[in-house]
Amino acid sequence: VRLDSYNPRKREIVSHKCTQLSEISEETAIRYLKELEAKYSPGAMIADVPSNRVGANAGIFEENGGETFVGR
Repeated sequence: VRLDSYNPRKREIVSHKCTQLSEISEETAIRYLKELEAKYSPGAMIADVPSNRVGANAGIFEENGGETFVGR
């Protein structure tokens, strides 16, 4: 799974959307939440690939002590 970004202090996956909740329909908001559940469900492995090591994610695998990221 590819991450949008990860907050190592809170140990939280962050999904970025270019919108405000008040500006989208209820159906779209629900779709966004279901997407989170599908992509980052318990047991989902976060891939150690180049796209997960740049930008906001730079260094996350090192900060995690080399452990595999797994959804919980």
